[in-house]
Amino acid sequence: MVVTGLPMATKECIALVISCMDYRFQAPMHAWLKKMGLESRYDLVCLPGATKDFEQRGLMEFVNLAVELHKIREVHVVHHEDCGAYRLAGWQKEHELPAQQEDMKKAKRVITERHPQLRVKLWFLRLNREEPEELQVGD
Repeated sequence: MVVTGLPMATKECIALVISCMDYRFQAPMHAWLKKMGLESRYDLVCLPGATKDFEQRGLMEFVNLAVELHKIREVHVVHHEDCGAYRLAGWQKEHELPAQQEDMKKAKRVITERHPQLRVKLWFLRLNREEPEELQVGD
């Protein structure tokens, strides 16, 4: 199938967004990205658990490609509350946020070691909020 009529990009790509694939969070996340001025200016990777098992799943390759092909300057990691990928891995609800924070912190460390020029921001989206909150996760 050939798709025609796609708009040509008129702006540069600024960021790579790595998020969970959960359908419940897609609309609020995209609205928030638009509000941040990133509409049509980001590459998107959506996988169960976002950066869960970041290195084992080879997610660094997406970052490398976005840097090489689109010259991104930022990476936004977006996790969310009530994540099925963490539940299936055996995490209890009360331990889910600390587990996600640890995975986000690991991903940030790996990304900044490989690409120190990138600004990496970590975000967490709760079920009762329309916008993610930035996590201040120490290294």
